[in-house]
Amino acid sequence: MRIEWITAIIFALIFLLYAFLSRRISTFSDYSVGNRSLPLFLLFASISASFIGPGYSLGFIRKGYESGMLYFVLAGAYGLQTILVGLFVAPRLHDFSNAYSIGDVIGQKHGRWSHILSGLISFGLLIAFSTVMSMVGGTILSEFLGVSQIWGVVTMTSIVIIYSFFGGIKASILTDTFQFLLFIILIPALLIFVWSDVSVSIGQAWDNIKTLTIGASERLTLLSATGLFFSFFLGETLVPPYINRALGAKSQAVSGSAFLFSGLFFFLWLILMLLIGSMGSLSISAEASDKIGLLLGDKHYAPALYGVFIMALVGIVMSSQDSLINSGASVFVRDVVNLHIKLSESQSLHISRLATLLVGIASIVLSVYVPSVLEGLLWCYSLWAPSMLPILLASILLVDPSKRAGVSSIIVGCLLAIWTKISPIDENIATLLGFIGSSITYIIIWRFRPGR
Repeated sequence: MRIEWITAIIFALIFLLYAFLSRRISTFSDYSVGNRSLPLFLLFASISASFIGPGYSLGFIRKGYESGMLYFVLAGAYGLQTILVGLFVAPRLHDFSNAYSIGDVIGQKHGRWSHILSGLISFGLLIAFSTVMSMVGGTILSEFLGVSQIWGVVTMTSIVIIYSFFGGIKASILTDTFQFLLFIILIPALLIFVWSDVSVSIGQAWDNIKTLTIGASERLTLLSATGLFFSFFLGETLVPPYINRALGAKSQAVSGSAFLFSGLFFFLWLILMLLIGSMGSLSISAEASDKIGLLLGDKHYAPALYGVFIMALVGIVMSSQDSLINSGASVFVRDVVNLHIKLSESQSLHISRLATLLVGIASIVLSVYVPSVLEGLLWCYSLWAPSMLPILLASILLVDPSKRAGVSSIIVGCLLAIWTKISPIDENIATLLGFIGSSITYIIIWRFRPGR
């Protein structure tokens, strides 16, 4: 049997073992928010593993390969917002002690209609985000095992479905922690191997980075750069998996600290990925694509270690997807079904597991339509930030939110997201324009509401 298959089977068995060990989940609270008892390190590792994903690993290696350190400025916005969430938002979010999902948070402050709309939009977006993960995970496995793309997608997503089905958020967080520890060891090793192979001085490496960065910045307009910065700043802010983790923290302090430390860690990770890509441009000559990281690993790792590296990359994808699938199950139960049919604890648990299957299968089917990892993520960002972020922030930060303003901002945000997709406007500023329009709508209606 080939070493690639042996490595893949070993890692598959590890993840299935997590499913077996966590199969005794017996309540919906345990399944969705871990009974609100998650400790700091596990929460930090899970948040970090979730945001790294394929876009923030293979995607950033590609950007380093073609644009040097330019994305440290653009994508650094994500780390900044995560730190701000840790300082000002996550501790307050933890106060929603009866909430299990994003819709619960919004509904408690903005009423039933906002709850319904936020649930439907969030559920659809979670499927979209998960679909992107299926696509890139399938690409990695197909390259490594020599199977077709669809079989790579089916294999990886099926494993995620199985351990998420049985273990819920606890299985997700435990596997995230394992994957986090694995790739913070293996991925930095790739930079060492690449740098050793190209045999350049620090000065020569810096000159190469500077050339790539300046060249890319000259091709990017100020408007596009501004749009990209705010896409990273807004696009994944408080997406449902992070809501579940903040709600599941054992205390306010743990919730805030986990996001704060994850934001700081992001900057270190971003520098590492961009350096691997930049140094890789001296090591290989290939068309810039999401496969640059795979090509570098294939060239610089020994065969057995390359297999572990590939599984680490697959683990990166899985750590993002399991969070999305688990959150999708919680949203489906609390924000879609439970609003129309009151469910018992046992019924909620059973339906959340069925929803896990639904989200996973939909991700497999739709994965063939995703063009690239970053393009897919930016598409999701352009809908999430305008439609959901203003009302979510208002729910958490305002003492006297307006129900009418909430519903209006969701509708306007969706319409603006659609308009930016069909209009000739620069797609890089779509997220920012949509968020501004939706926020202004909320503020105006909230400020001038009757009785204020």
